[in-house]
Amino acid sequence: MGGANDVNDIEILKAQIRQMPLPPAVRDAMAVIRRAGGEAYVVGGAIRDWVWDRDRFQSGDVDWDLAANLPPQDLRNLRRRVHPGERFGTFDFGPRVEVTTMRKEGGYDDARHPGRVEPIAGIKEDLGRRDFTVNAIAVDGERVVAESDLALLDLAARCLRAVGDPTERFREDPLRILRLARFRGRFGAFVEPETAGAARDEVTLTRLVSRERRLAEFYGFLEAPMERWSWWCEAGLAWALEWPLPRTGGSSTLFLRPPRHRAARLLALAYLSYDRIEFLGEWARQWPLQRLERQAIDEVARVSPVPDADRWMDRAADWDERHRWIFAELAEAFGRTPTPLEPLALTAHDLMTRWGLQGPELGAALRHLRALQRMRPDINQQDQLDAAMRAWLQDR
Repeated sequence: MGGANDVNDIEILKAQIRQMPLPPAVRDAMAVIRRAGGEAYVVGGAIRDWVWDRDRFQSGDVDWDLAANLPPQDLRNLRRRVHPGERFGTFDFGPRVEVTTMRKEGGYDDARHPGRVEPIAGIKEDLGRRDFTVNAIAVDGERVVAESDLALLDLAARCLRAVGDPTERFREDPLRILRLARFRGRFGAFVEPETAGAARDEVTLTRLVSRERRLAEFYGFLEAPMERWSWWCEAGLAWALEWPLPRTGGSSTLFLRPPRHRAARLLALAYLSYDRIEFLGEWARQWPLQRLERQAIDEVARVSPVPDADRWMDRAADWDERHRWIFAELAEAFGRTPTPLEPLALTAHDLMTRWGLQGPELGAALRHLRALQRMRPDINQQDQLDAAMRAWLQDR
């Protein structure tokens, strides 16, 4: 580091960072802070996203983080709304704009939040508390400041490296291990070996992170291209999800394309990583999933513990199937296109009133009629279904 090429790369990168479009809400927040006698810098993920994913960068969709050298009480007086992070020095300055007092941290007693926060006046010292070097860069609209030149070189090279000692960084806040996986998956970035080794060594600490945050980081990781999904389990992060130890050498070509819905993506990764996925039913009942997701994952794991495109097609074709949407997602990702069947000419109400069926027997009768319809679509007429029901009941 330090040669002519490095200097040129750094200057080119700084010029690109200065070109980052700042929305009016960010410019307004910076102006308010400057009028109060402070300095304000954009910090963190916005800069990284702009440099690494410029084609898809939309300033209105970014969560903007600013650092200011005003004391917390001054920022509290300037804020727009109350923010839950105010005791840590973070304040709401507008739509998707948060401002945090430049600070030093220490004493992460809960392995997530600092037990000691000390305001400071300098941006460079503030950057020294960040998780990764690519997030330890700031810009005030004109001036670009980094924790070190290495941070800028890592940003240019798409390299994820912990700031300082990686083991210390991960022990302070194990969520950083999950963020590392998400950044690597989303951007296809290289992880510096010492940082990668420390993340794997400390992976058991991820259980200290709330299930809500673990799940959110996992879903964020699944936005990565499907060919990178194996990276999650390879990094030892089945532990973070409380999943069993996965098999090695899983196929990455089972699905032709990623499913759209995040719950279907979760199932797809499980199929790629495990011989059987029955464990997901109990897992889904214990994790903070949306109710629709929980029920759908439980049902898929129950009826199709191994990949079964025919079963997915049958369930996706059934209008009476409550979770038809997720079976259709899996079938389509596998390369099959389900054709929904017409509604049965005999409804569940008909079977209850005509034949006195209810409970499990009613469900079995509906499944029998659906199976007949799939084999013979022309049978879907009331008289023919009545005859089929009569024969089925006689045989039972």
